[in-house]
Amino acid sequence: MAATPTLKLSAADEKVTSAAASVAKLGVVALESAVQEARGDLQLRRIDAAGARASYEGALRAAAHDGDDEAEARLLSKLISVVGWQLGRAGEARALVPLAEGVLQRLGDPDRLTGLLLESQGDVEWQDERLEVAVGLYRRALERFLRRPGAESLEAARLHYDIAWSLLEMGNLDEAQKEAEASVGIRQRLLGDTHPALFPNWTELGSLAEERGDPAAAMQWFERAVATLESSIGPKSRPMLIALANLAEAASRAGRAPEGLSAIERARSLLLAMPDAGPVDRAPILRAHAVLLRLGGKRAEAEGEARQALAFARSAYGADHPRLAGYLYELSSCLRELHRDREALELADAALAIMGRVGETHSPTYGSLLELAGRAALALHRGSEAREHLEQATSLFAKAGAGWAAEVGLARQELAQAEALVARGRPNSP
Repeated sequence: MAATPTLKLSAADEKVTSAAASVAKLGVVALESAVQEARGDLQLRRIDAAGARASYEGALRAAAHDGDDEAEARLLSKLISVVGWQLGRAGEARALVPLAEGVLQRLGDPDRLTGLLLESQGDVEWQDERLEVAVGLYRRALERFLRRPGAESLEAARLHYDIAWSLLEMGNLDEAQKEAEASVGIRQRLLGDTHPALFPNWTELGSLAEERGDPAAAMQWFERAVATLESSIGPKSRPMLIALANLAEAASRAGRAPEGLSAIERARSLLLAMPDAGPVDRAPILRAHAVLLRLGGKRAEAEGEARQALAFARSAYGADHPRLAGYLYELSSCLRELHRDREALELADAALAIMGRVGETHSPTYGSLLELAGRAALALHRGSEAREHLEQATSLFAKAGAGWAAEVGLARQELAQAEALVARGRPNSP
């Protein structure tokens, strides 16, 4: 998860292309490896994972030919991360680990390179939704980086960020906040407040604010993320699509619909300028628009957008990927508000099953799904089912802090209704 360079990527592309042409004329293998690696880094920042993989593999061949063990170890780690994290091929990525470990043994197990391999392994496990395993690997990587290059290093900042994101998804918000703030602090001290390397930190802090039930604070962080992208890689990029979708959802939940709509319109214009835009690019924008429409009372229109978003997400990630949970939740919410409770409950249960399978059962987001499922079950007079969901939801909301006080109150009211339904002898109706 490398930091974005201060140069505009188009200018960096020109420099790498020029260097590649010069190296081709010289025929120096060591330089070829360095240029291919630089090209791969740029491709990765453009979210061209397939291109980055090809470049890293070319660099690795050149490094092996030249007998450069340090470059081999570094490139193998980058490949493991790209293949397992960006391309989602965990098995292929894990198969490369013994090769990297062998190179590291020849080098005497150096802290910095060993830390890089552990971090890459963590990326693979994070993408494969083995969050506790990922956190363990990230912490081991951080221990190595604290030795070298040190606590005040970009490597340490990156690992604090990685750990924070994993803890956030596990529902450990207090520890996640500490790790996120540690990452931001290091990067600000080393790079200043406006450096593009801080873009992922603003996104992470925005996500933490959302999990704490504070969409207004989340919106501020997402606005900062958008501004950072505009000043670094420019307003027309794939990361900008995600940033705008995040901003639109947060604005909608904060009751600032005009700003949410503005972000969506910007994202749609960007999509029109991207002829190669695919399902993974379109899905989050459609979901953000569905949220905006639903919260604005346009439930039928919201359902259409949510269905399209889910279809694109399934096309991008597969039928049971953990990222589908948010798309299932939004469509279920639309259907619940349209009083189509049976359909809503089926979708909510599907989302709960996905999150339960990967261990994401301790966050307020999981609580929101439980509350939605409980509300739909209550409308269907399924008292016992509703009570079970709402008891868990109330507990998760209460642990999440003051930002979720309204949700605690609502869940308790619904829980009382479910208990009354059971007491009347209607634990579950067909």
